[in-house]
Amino acid sequence: MVYKYYLKDLLESFDKYAKGRLLDIGCGNKPFALYLKKYADEYVGCDIVNSSENCVDIICEANDIPQPTSSYDTIISTQTIEHVQDHQGLVNEAYRLLKPGGYFILSGPMYWPLHEEPYDFFRFTKYGFKHILKLSGFEIIESKSNGGKWALCGQVIIHTLYPDIYKAKTLKGKFLKAILRICGWDRKN
Repeated sequence: MVYKYYLKDLLESFDKYAKGRLLDIGCGNKPFALYLKKYADEYVGCDIVNSSENCVDIICEANDIPQPTSSYDTIISTQTIEHVQDHQGLVNEAYRLLKPGGYFILSGPMYWPLHEEPYDFFRFTKYGFKHILKLSGFEIIESKSNGGKWALCGQVIIHTLYPDIYKAKTLKGKFLKAILRICGWDRKN
């Protein structure tokens, strides 16, 4: 549910702001590399460990990236900031590495269950994001909240029920599986 709105807004941000030399902080397997190819002259990914597809270019902490000051036109960090203990350090580092007139595209969940434990530290409201960005010196051009309260509510329900859906041995599991089948959302489809 949330991804529908999130990806729409994120790709629109890439269309508007991504350009030139691009750094992806917390790149993982670089899920947006192909999409960003049309905007970025060079796509550099950094992460704290190498990814399962071995595509991380710089392995380092997000608050200490061994790159020269003002060396990127665009920096993105998508759904990473909640996993960084020094989240302000990540934002400060992005500010340092951006060329004047460059863009920082940042996203993170306001709600999500614990994941990648024990490296799941924070959740941010739009006011929290604005605060940490302004502390670093960023001028905020655009801020978007994805999905609204109904998407959030739906996501909470899905995350609450999902582990039980396919445990058909329980009454709740059988009931939920039947509802999903009726709605056409059964995993087999």
